[in-house]
Amino acid sequence: MADSPEQVPKRQKRESSYKSKAFERFKQLKSGNRNKYEVEDVENIYDTVDEKEYTKQVLSRQDDDWIVDDDGSGYVEDGREIFDDDLDSQSIQQASKGKGTKRKKKAVAENAGRGNIHMMLSNIKPKKKEEVKIDEDDMLSELLGEIDESTPSTSTIKPKPMSQSFNLSSKKQAANDYMKTFSSFKPPSINTKITKTNKVESKFVLQEKLEANNTVTVLKEEIVSPKINKDTKKLNETELTDITMEEFSMDDFDDDMGVSEIDEIKQENVTITEEINEESLLMNQQEFMNEWVTSQETATNLIEEKVDLSTADIPLIDVDGQKVFRFYWWDAFEDPNRMKGTVYLFGKTFSEKAKKYVSCCVAVRDIQRRIFVLPTVHDNDGNAKINTYNEFNDSVMKHLQVSNFRSRFVTKRYPFNPEIPLESEYMEVRYACKEREIYVDDIYPKPKYFSKIFGINSSYLELLLLDRKIKGPCWLDVKNPQPVANPVSWCQFEINCSNPGDMGAAQSPKPIPPPPLAVAAVNMRCAINPKTLQNEIVMISCLTHTRYALDKQPPKPPFEHHFCVLTCPKSSMMPLDFHKQLGNYKATKVQKMDSEKALLNYFINQFSRIDPDLVVGHDLQGYQINVLFDRLKANGNAAADKIGRMRRADKLKNERVLFVGRLVCDLKISAKELIKSRSYDLDALCSAVLKVKEGLRVELEPEDVPKMYQTSENILKLVSFTMQDTSYILQIIYDLNVIPLALQITNIAGNVMSRTLMGGRSERNEFLLLHAFSEKDYIVPDKEYKKFNKEEKKPRKKPTYSGGLVLDPKIGFYDQLILLMDFNSLYPSIIQEYNICFTTMSANMDEENMVLPDKNSPPGILPTEIRKLVESRREVKKLMNNSDISNDLRMTYNIRQMALKLTANSMYGCLGFSNSRFYAKNLAALVTQKGREILTNTRDLVQKMCFEVVYGDTDSIMINTNCLDYDQVMKIGVKIKQEVNKLYKQVELDIDGVFKYLLLLKKKKYAAVTLSKLKSGELKAEKEYKGLDIVRRDWSQLACEAGKFILEHILSDQNADDRINNIHSYLGKIKEDLQDNKVPVQLLVITKALTKDPKMYTDKNSLPHVQVALRYNQQHGGHMRAGDTVPYVVCDDGSGKQATQRAYHIDELKNSKTLKIDVQYYLSQQIHPVVSRICDPIEGTDAFQIAECLGLDTASFKRPAARSDNAGENATRPEVKFRDVDKFRFSCFDCKHENAVDGALVGNAPFLEKCGNVACSVRPIQYLPFVQNQLAKCIRGYIKKYYRNELTCEDPACTNDTRRLPMKFAGKYPVCTLCRSGVMYRKYSESNLYSQLTYFQHIFDLSKLNKKPLMEDQIERGYTALRETVEKYLNHSGYSVINLTELFSGIFVKNNHLNPVKEEVEDVHYDEEDF
Repeated sequence: MADSPEQVPKRQKRESSYKSKAFERFKQLKSGNRNKYEVEDVENIYDTVDEKEYTKQVLSRQDDDWIVDDDGSGYVEDGREIFDDDLDSQSIQQASKGKGTKRKKKAVAENAGRGNIHMMLSNIKPKKKEEVKIDEDDMLSELLGEIDESTPSTSTIKPKPMSQSFNLSSKKQAANDYMKTFSSFKPPSINTKITKTNKVESKFVLQEKLEANNTVTVLKEEIVSPKINKDTKKLNETELTDITMEEFSMDDFDDDMGVSEIDEIKQENVTITEEINEESLLMNQQEFMNEWVTSQETATNLIEEKVDLSTADIPLIDVDGQKVFRFYWWDAFEDPNRMKGTVYLFGKTFSEKAKKYVSCCVAVRDIQRRIFVLPTVHDNDGNAKINTYNEFNDSVMKHLQVSNFRSRFVTKRYPFNPEIPLESEYMEVRYACKEREIYVDDIYPKPKYFSKIFGINSSYLELLLLDRKIKGPCWLDVKNPQPVANPVSWCQFEINCSNPGDMGAAQSPKPIPPPPLAVAAVNMRCAINPKTLQNEIVMISCLTHTRYALDKQPPKPPFEHHFCVLTCPKSSMMPLDFHKQLGNYKATKVQKMDSEKALLNYFINQFSRIDPDLVVGHDLQGYQINVLFDRLKANGNAAADKIGRMRRADKLKNERVLFVGRLVCDLKISAKELIKSRSYDLDALCSAVLKVKEGLRVELEPEDVPKMYQTSENILKLVSFTMQDTSYILQIIYDLNVIPLALQITNIAGNVMSRTLMGGRSERNEFLLLHAFSEKDYIVPDKEYKKFNKEEKKPRKKPTYSGGLVLDPKIGFYDQLILLMDFNSLYPSIIQEYNICFTTMSANMDEENMVLPDKNSPPGILPTEIRKLVESRREVKKLMNNSDISNDLRMTYNIRQMALKLTANSMYGCLGFSNSRFYAKNLAALVTQKGREILTNTRDLVQKMCFEVVYGDTDSIMINTNCLDYDQVMKIGVKIKQEVNKLYKQVELDIDGVFKYLLLLKKKKYAAVTLSKLKSGELKAEKEYKGLDIVRRDWSQLACEAGKFILEHILSDQNADDRINNIHSYLGKIKEDLQDNKVPVQLLVITKALTKDPKMYTDKNSLPHVQVALRYNQQHGGHMRAGDTVPYVVCDDGSGKQATQRAYHIDELKNSKTLKIDVQYYLSQQIHPVVSRICDPIEGTDAFQIAECLGLDTASFKRPAARSDNAGENATRPEVKFRDVDKFRFSCFDCKHENAVDGALVGNAPFLEKCGNVACSVRPIQYLPFVQNQLAKCIRGYIKKYYRNELTCEDPACTNDTRRLPMKFAGKYPVCTLCRSGVMYRKYSESNLYSQLTYFQHIFDLSKLNKKPLMEDQIERGYTALRETVEKYLNHSGYSVINLTELFSGIFVKNNHLNPVKEEVEDVHYDEEDF
């Protein structure tokens, strides 16, 4: 710390005796030889404020880092007072003496006194006096030591957190606490019982508790989630004095350790809302302790040394009197550029010498190319075959200098192209892989006797799998295995298979389970180098399990070995006491290295010793593998190839081969296929899968990592955070059964498992059909490889055929039971129902002239494969329901049936995917056409049964039963189901659910309360949201929570008035909180995913998340890439730019003194759109009232489109017909007074008789031409307004207004170019114009009066003149005239001989719909 007094922070003097004495002694110490510093005397240390003001100041200081980091000394203030913190680490250490001993459970109430000074002060327990070592020259330690010697401390001081960015758990908790403040608005619960999901937590840091008490105190500082273990009651200040505060809760790990938690706290009245049984906590604690002790008995956290194995130890078994090498293959690799015709299969085999399964590599060599040549001319004398062979030999093989090849003529079928005969003779050609490839474009001259060559693009791996009928990972037998003297892999066994025919699937009377996998969960921490602005790896954690059996329950404990290796970022220095602190850290093995290169070398060494078959992590493919590859390349690590299983003499060229030979599972990719989540970052997945409470996990960005290296305690804390995340990743992989499910899917499809883990459904379907067609002697379509030009930016292609039918929804709120029915696997069922396949239908049919195959025709390949999948799943489900099987076998059956279902449902996709080898637009169009037909027929049948269909979408239909009895609704569903299913053999309609309440907003957007009956007979209610803004990620959490709150009230048992009143009150409260800065920033964060690299966007200025990502990458070293989710807030920066250009990362807001939240934006563009769309069908409120509640200008919101729900009104009545027209206004010629005319009479007198200004003596009839001119000008203004063709979006929240007609239409209406969800309509339509003109005609027509008063002839003529002025314009309007000739022209036969010229002209005309 600097000695200059300018850098010493000024502190005010507190009026208390012990503080004054302490400061006096402190000033005396500075005069000695040991330290040189001064402290200025000031008067007051603390200001006196009331409790509300104190709470407000604390919250504002926590949002602003108002003390600058003092050059690495580690002191950063976050706004909290001494009594806002927990106990320090020394107190915790003193309270937790002894390793593994039971401690008395303490009730923790950390947040109980938040905002109440008296309560917080009374909550502090005095600390026993203890000796403080002041060996180091530390000013703060010396001062605290002096104070402790003089006076016993009445408060315990905890070290302040280093930065706001490390207090994320408390910030998220603050956001949750804020939402709880609306509990008074909470609607009554629906009168059905709803089950509550139990919370599942992680188990990693349990080891720290049992093995390192000193370390636990360091890790406890940030993760706080306290509960109170007492009956629900109100606490006063005296009761709170007996509660001892503890620094941190381990609730985010898998134990409770006697720590309680508070769920809800009110400042005025502290109420405990959740009860926890103390005995259950002790039981859980003992259970976890026993589990960890058991795991330590079986594992010493020492990596087993590899057994030295030689070629003589290769295990061979006897099969039919022949020695074969049996292994289970997991992954395959080929490098056609370097090793043509060679495929490497990586797997495991059992070694008798090692007494375990070890890694092995089988190199299948000399895989021959196989092509099929289609002859052009066919005759019976055999000359065609000879001519084809000679021409192919001369023009192709000799040109490629291929001297040796084999050929034969075979009969094959090819049903995928109408230009190629369905069945024909082909010349099959096989030649060596070492020869050059055939390129059709290089064949010259153009061949005469053959027209097509198939198979030139087939990979060697595809040829091997199809030829040997290998469908996914399985046991393989290799005949004549050849040991390898100079291995090319790092596997323990490596053999050559020179003849692909010597390898095949192993035959066994009983199925052999797959060998256990060695799995390694890897997680990295990166820091940004301030000079190069590149990410550098500073920490890698690894958890391993060497016996992960896929046919059994997930292992417990989830890992056997664990280690962490770290180094210091280049911008930081390692604390001097780190090695001492590290010696006391027993939670895991931590290795400190001097440089990043040394760190990588250590990791490579440990990783290769473990030799994992499976590597798991989060965001591996999108980020971590790329960073690891870049850092290995930058540091020049010589042994980098040991991360994979292939030896390489040269350097690695790309990250795709980094883990070659090992399966790589990216949790982010796998979770997208298995679960639905708002986000797929690790925090969201922990909450969705493990039920980890939000805020318990700490997220650190690369720029925050160097700050953690300022103290040893924080470094160890970072180690624990990293290991905790790694354990979460591994546990989620286990819980989702990602690997067993991927194995089953791969075995069904017949592809490579590493590709399945990449998430490519299209490739899986391709391989399934490749196997199916190859087994039936069909030639399969070639794989086309298109060159991608980065400069060409093509828009996304959408299907060029009609998709599923979506019935027009009957928008509204339904409080009677709605029956939801859907078709089981509609598209696969249609394919089976109508036998739709390449082999049953002609390829030259277009989608408009499709003819279904004959009912007696044999089943096609596609329906047959789907039927196999469906029947297999049915059989597996029967086996799964057997009560005598074990839990492991039941889990295997369940995973198998899930894989069969996923594969069957995705079979249709290969027909409609344009990049698929089996793309068939006509077949896909036929499937969707029959789907539309089935849905239409079902709707008509339901309506004939006197039920109302309120909505339907592709394969589901919603029926209004007008009934409130659940059992009666189910009977109705069974009746409808029976009637519909009579019409089909394979298509099956079933009951999907019953809605108690349904809020139907528009197509694909609704909210409902679903009822289901439990085994006990009770009804269970669950809320379901489909397509609403609240389930989308690109809205702030505050807007989503507001939408959820509104829906909770709408979908509740309240009456209509209470719903509306509560909604309006809630919106007013949100407005006040936003304006008073009471809303936590976390609730204002908007997230949006990047679909491509930020630099590739063309319209960057209109996309706020792209601007934030570009700015973030420029400042922090390029971390955000395609697929990442970008968080940002919209701020008021004083620039006056649009809101889309005022988006900032949340860290930018924290570090800036000028930025502040744009309250107006969040009210008008976040909360208002979400709430107004939800409330649109609700009577009693609209967009205007919602805007008024939010304090917005109602004039800026468009009036919603008028609904045609006035069924009882007579549209011919003037007050109804002219309700939305403008009055006629004219100014007096003399006094310039404006006269408003809304009828023929003003009072009982004609308006032409007297001016509206009583002081004016000039009658309007005297300047009638002047009035006529004003009328004509007014009419022309309305006509001009119509021809301006101003379009506006139907969505009241959308601000899009334009005069340009969009090119995309939804039916008759153009689609909005801004929101892309609503349609656009004219602001001033032809109907509006016609109503306005007829209104003018009406007010000047004296015959419309019921009683005509006496008036002068001159005035009557004036009325007539004004009416004729209006009618002159009306006569030019075509809106009021219907041309009956054109209307009925299709009925009558035209006489072309009477007026041919006129007939020709009439044929060419344009309708409004054409534009």
